[in-house]
Amino acid sequence: MEIERRGAGGGAFRVMYARFLSEAQSRFGVEELRELAALRRMERIADGWRGLGKESRPISEGQQPELAAAAVLARELLDQERRFFQDLYCRFVPGL
Repeated sequence: MEIERRGAGGGAFRVMYARFLSEAQSRFGVEELRELAALRRMERIADGWRGLGKESRPISEGQQPELAAAAVLARELLDQERRFFQDLYCRFVPGL
């Protein structure tokens, strides 16, 4: 369960996606993105995945770390990401 070899990252495309949302809102005035871009939620989620990558570093080194804290963090990040995309979807598909 290694997120990125040696915990060097874990944010994957989330950082790039966060920058896209911010730029789309500022450059094109997409009002539906204003709050999401301002709250910087995706940046915080990306940071969380990076942290999880660092937590998993011992695995890449063949150690047997305590995974309970990493599992809790992974579930929290999953919930945050799910809520983020639900909020994003609801902004573009009214009535949901």
